[in-house]
Parts: sequence; structure tokens; C-alpha cells
Amino acid sequence: MLNGPPNPPISLTFNGSKLKNFPSDEIRLARLFQTFLDPQRATHIEGISLESKSFLEVAHELAQHGWVFLLGENFPPFETYLKGLNHKKSEIKSLSFILSDNIDLEKQEEERLIKELDAKPISLGTKSYLASHCIIFLLIELNRLHFFNNLEG
Repeated sequence: MLNGPPNPPISLTFNGSKLKNFPSDEIRLARLFQTFLDPQRATHIEGISLESKSFLEVAHELAQHGWVFLLGENFPPFETYLKGLNHKKSEIKSLSFILSDNIDLEKQEEERLIKELDAKPISLGTKSYLASHCIIFLLIELNRLHFFNNLEG
């Protein structure tokens, strides 16, 4: 989600199975995004879609496909939910994890996600981690619990 100027909101969706020749270093990736997001030079990139959708619109769409988790430092430990889902793995087709950047979600947004979407609040610990580290940690845990055999995409 990109909510800054000049034309918020912008929702970027990445489909890993369709991405080809995707840069692996930060500099080429930054250049790619500059081109992709600039209306004057915009190009189509297979596997990436760009839409004008709000954060809550995207969250509602995610909830239609499966379970949604909201990550925060002050929420219950992740083990409570992930290990509890182990016996339901065959029923689960999609898991989505919402995490913020260095600016936390507003309390009203968190409350709406929990109430309207039944998002499960979980914590990876009481320390702040880089989003990339949170993603890697979750991938390791989900792999350890053998979730990837059942999930779509």
C-alpha cells in the first residue's frame, strides 16, 4: 500500500508465480519501481498489478479468501494461533499477514480489522523488527508447520 503523494492510495499486488526477471538487488528494484509508478514512463510488468484501492478495501478482499492476521508488538504471541491452526490446515486455503512499517496502524484501523474481518491479532515478540525479518520468520514457521502444501498461490 502506498498512501503518500501524489495519487494515494495505490495498491501493489505481486504474484510470484508470474514474476519474471525480477531484480534481486535494491538499486535495480528501486529503478524498476520509479518507472512503474511514474505515469509518464509507466510500463507493464508481468506479475505486478497496480490499482487505486484503499488499505481497508484490500484487507476486505484478503478476508474473503482466508484467514487474516494482524501483527503488532502488544498482541498475544503468534504460537497461540498458528499452532492452534495445525489441526485445521486442510481447510485453510489462504493466510494473510498485515504488518505496518515504522508507523503503526491507527487504533481505529486495528479495531476495524479485528471486528469487521475477524483479523487475529498476533505478536512475534515485544521488540520491533524490520518487516522483511517478520516475513522471513513467518515463512520459516509456516514451513515448519507444513502449511505450504495446502495454501493457494
